[in-house]
Amino acid sequence: SLLTEIDGLLTQLKSGLDTLAVSLNPILGLNLNGWHTEKNRSGAKILKSLNNLPINLKIKVSPLYDFIEKNINWLSYVVSLRDKLIHHGGIKSIIPILYDHQTKEVFPQKIIHLPNGDVEEVKAFLCRTIMEMTDFFHTVIKLSLQPLAHGLVVVPSTVGGVASYSWGISS
Repeated sequence: SLLTEIDGLLTQLKSGLDTLAVSLNPILGLNLNGWHTEKNRSGAKILKSLNNLPINLKIKVSPLYDFIEKNINWLSYVVSLRDKLIHHGGIKSIIPILYDHQTKEVFPQKIIHLPNGDVEEVKAFLCRTIMEMTDFFHTVIKLSLQPLAHGLVVVPSTVGGVASYSWGISS
């Protein structure tokens, strides 16, 4: 069912965030074991760890810190949906697919985004979330590596594809 696919997607996104957090350990000398939520803020422990870096490195990773901070509400929402699926018996704000027997019309599955009540087709939500997470992962990887690699720069991609950038050596 579509709920199974939503479950799979959100679970994989959270697993990806956990892996991303752990990958920061050798790059930045951190000691993270996953992407955790603290006080309903997903990624707050990452920010705390980045904030505790030595000042010279802290300055270099400030774009990474700012980027995560800017996206923390969105991340927290997506992770909270995954937590509802895994720990709280499902996402209660998903409206099932409906079929009107009289008009023979099918109404697609929708999700009500709480607390604001915005309604979106589940398909659109899933596609948008995949694109946003892809951009998020690429940007975090780029921002975590860039200050540490002398001469390594990000070059905007001129070819379509998943990554909107590639790596290059500055002269």
